[in-house]
Amino acid sequence: MTCFAQGESGFFDNPVCQTNIGLAYAGSSLVGLNLNAALATCLSRLNYVSSLPSLNDVAAFAHRLLNLYVSQLAISSGGGAACEIALVGGCPVEGQIKIFYLYPETGDSGFSYVTESYSDQIVKDEFVLLLGADKERIARRIDEEREGQGVCWWRTPKRVIDSEVSDPLHESIGGHAQLGICTQTGFDVYSLCRPREPGKPAAYLNYLGFDVSHDIGVIGGCHIGMPGMS
Repeated sequence: MTCFAQGESGFFDNPVCQTNIGLAYAGSSLVGLNLNAALATCLSRLNYVSSLPSLNDVAAFAHRLLNLYVSQLAISSGGGAACEIALVGGCPVEGQIKIFYLYPETGDSGFSYVTESYSDQIVKDEFVLLLGADKERIARRIDEEREGQGVCWWRTPKRVIDSEVSDPLHESIGGHAQLGICTQTGFDVYSLCRPREPGKPAAYLNYLGFDVSHDIGVIGGCHIGMPGMS
């Protein structure tokens, strides 16, 4: 998200706020990808009028977009617009890390989206927000595997998600594990450091199932500089 104020030229060309916001979704790709594209475009250039937008404002905008989207496509009465979405970032106004969970709620006339919010100031260390299928089972597994983990306690959700995504028995869970880190200054996407052969030191950086160095790593005369983490 980038916000510009009026500069000496009289145009909105003076950047006064820039931060990254993470988005994750489970369910309808039609809804999730279109919301991501709309937010990326609209938030890439905001003109400052009276105040900076907070993450609450961004979440309210996303909520409005979602309800307009499913209404205009006339798919709110079926499963075609069922999508759970999480927005996460460091709020430039409140100075807090916040998560917004947007999900469909069914009523007599179909469904509309509602929003829940979480802040790093109020959630406990064991807080995990899960999207998609089998949330209760996965939450129980995380709790069970966290017992007696010591310093590895913090990494348990990632290990469990890695296992769930790669397990062919869970047909409703697919794709590739992704990793992002959020601080008060914004959200950054990381590639995953994977061994080329289990038990051997050679490794590569994986993003969306691709080898960053060999499959997608070169754009013109540049390499993708995405950081990695195991």
